Amino acid sequence: MPGFRRAGHQPSWVKPGTTLTPDRRTILVLFSLTFGIRILYAVLAGTDPNIIPNPITYDFVMGRNIAEGANWWSQPISPDAPGYQLLLGALFAIGGVHRWLVIIMQAAFGGVIAFLLYRIGEKRLGQTVGFAAALWFAVYVHQAHYSSVVARDVTVGMLVAFVCYLLIRYSHTMRGALWCALAYSLLLHFDPQYLLMLPVVVLFYLSSVKRHLLLRVQYTFLFLGTMVLLLAPWTIRNYRVYGDPIPVALEATKYLQPVGTSSGGPDDVVEVGGGAVSRPGFWRNTAEYWRVIRLGTGAQTTADGVTRVLPPWSLRHNLVSLVTYGLLLPFSLLGVWFSVRSRNQAGLVLAVAVAAMYIVRAFYGGSPRTRVPAEPLIILLALYAVVDLYRTYRKPTSQAANGGEEIKVSSDSSGD
Repeated sequence: MPGFRRAGHQPSWVKPGTTLTPDRRTILVLFSLTFGIRILYAVLAGTDPNIIPNPITYDFVMGRNIAEGANWWSQPISPDAPGYQLLLGALFAIGGVHRWLVIIMQAAFGGVIAFLLYRIGEKRLGQTVGFAAALWFAVYVHQAHYSSVVARDVTVGMLVAFVCYLLIRYSHTMRGALWCALAYSLLLHFDPQYLLMLPVVVLFYLSSVKRHLLLRVQYTFLFLGTMVLLLAPWTIRNYRVYGDPIPVALEATKYLQPVGTSSGGPDDVVEVGGGAVSRPGFWRNTAEYWRVIRLGTGAQTTADGVTRVLPPWSLRHNLVSLVTYGLLLPFSLLGVWFSVRSRNQAGLVLAVAVAAMYIVRAFYGGSPRTRVPAEPLIILLALYAVVDLYRTYRKPTSQAANGGEEIKVSSDSSGD
C-alpha cells in the first residue's frame, strides 16, 4: 500500500484525525488476507459437491426456521446448542436466507481469529510469533474449507481463541474475569462440550493470579457467579420446555454423563436402529483426531445405522495436508516443551487448552472437523517453537561474527 508510506497521507475511508499506525496496518492486512482467502476458496471450491457434498446442513435448516418465526423459547425445536442456530436465524432475518451470508460471516470470524493470534503472540510469545502464526492461519486450507461449511466449528474456534486471549492477557484483573465469564458462557451456548473443561479454567484462576490467596478466590467466585447468571435464562427455558433444568441444551447431557473407558475393541458396540453398530473408541478417535493424511478408504456410520464408505483423499489433498498440518504437529510438541521449560504462561495456557479439547473429543468422537477449534492454538505453539529455535541458532552465530563477544539478543515479546 504505497499511499500509506507517505507522511501525513491517509486514505479517504479513514476518519480525519485517526492515525493509521504500523500496528493497525498489520492488523488490517492480516484480517483482509484471511477474509479474502476464505471468500476465494468458497468461490473456487465451495460450490463443488465433491468438496462440500451437503451445503444445506441441519444448522442451516434450523436457522431458516427461526428466521421464519419458529417459537424456540416455548417449543422443543432442536436438542442442539442454541447459539449457532440462533445466530443463523438472526442473520437470515436481517439479510434473507442465503448460504453466502454465512460464508461471509465465517470468513470475517476467521479474520478475528487471525487478529487474536497476532495479539497473543505479540504480547506474550513475541511479535514475530504472532505475525507468523496469523499469516499461517490466513493461508491454512483446512480452516478456509470449514469457513465454507454451514457448521459451528469456525465460530467455536473464534470463541475458544478469545477465551484463551482473555486468560493469557487479563487474568490478573477483575474486569478480565468478568469478560472471560461472558466469553465462556457464550462458548457453552455454542458448544456444550466445554462444560467438561470448566474445572481447568477454575484451577487456572485459583493458581495463576499473582497475588494473595483471598484475591484468587475472589476472582474465581466472580467468574463462576457471572457464568451462573448468564446460563440461568436458558436453563430456566429448558426446565419450562422439558421439565428438567438442563444446562444450555439437551446436547449437554451426553457430555455430563460419566465418561466411558472404551478402547475401540470388538466389544465396543452400540444399538442403533435395532442393530449392533461398531462405535469408535478412544484410540480410534485419537488416530482420527490427529490424522494428517488418509491413504486408504474410511467409513462413516449414519444415525440410521447405514455405513457409507468414504473415498481416499486425492494425492493433492494428502500432500497439502502433509506440508501444512504435518509440519505443525512436531513443532507444536516442541512449543509445549519450550513453554514448560521456560514457564511461559501463554504457552502453558495454549498447551492445556489443546490437550483438554483432544481428551474430550477422543472420548466422544474425533475427526479433523472436531479439531478445527484447536488448530489456531496449535499453530501458535508451533510457530513459537520455530522462532525460538531460530533465535537459539542465530545467537551463537552472531557471537562468532563479533569475535566471540557475547551480544544481547532482544526479544520481540512485550508486556501489557
